[in-house]
Amino acid sequence: PMLFLILVLLSLGLVMLFSASYAYAYYYYGNSYYFVMRQGLFALLGVAAMMLISTFDYHHLHKFNILIFGIAVVLLVMVLAFRGTPIAPVRNGANRWINIAGLEFQPSEIAKLAVIIYFGDSISKKKDRMRTFRYGILPYVIILVVLAGLVGIEPHLSGAILVLGAGAVMMLVGGIHWGWVGGAIAAAG
Repeated sequence: PMLFLILVLLSLGLVMLFSASYAYAYYYYGNSYYFVMRQGLFALLGVAAMMLISTFDYHHLHKFNILIFGIAVVLLVMVLAFRGTPIAPVRNGANRWINIAGLEFQPSEIAKLAVIIYFGDSISKKKDRMRTFRYGILPYVIILVVLAGLVGIEPHLSGAILVLGAGAVMMLVGGIHWGWVGGAIAAAG
């Protein structure tokens, strides 16, 4: 059922993309199908990657949590260090993308995944101490401030909010005291 829903959403997205872009694509690229064919190729690659990844037991991800987290931080720093170069081009005033061997992506997407994997593993090990400030709040807040800060400097405010939100939800589900949540909301307001 999940695969069917994903394929339906993917198909609807491609139809909407074609509907919205066919005139523009024809005028600027001479082919009405330019954008939908390109997106369709990426959709096929994504579905193939999804099928491949679905065979992997996610319980083994905890072994790579520090590696994934380290890669995310290095890539976020690279975006800032190589700003305006072919490695980290500036587009529309934002420096969010990184280009490695012709593959362009946003390191903030890896940062979101890194937060979820790292926090999940760490919280599962500290579940009895998550209600304390020293073990349940402080280390996670420091990690979130660093990652969200690196993403926010790009500037990518929505990405920074999503990193903070993913981390906050992981902490909340992990068992932090609701009083800390109320304090954070009050401080943010």
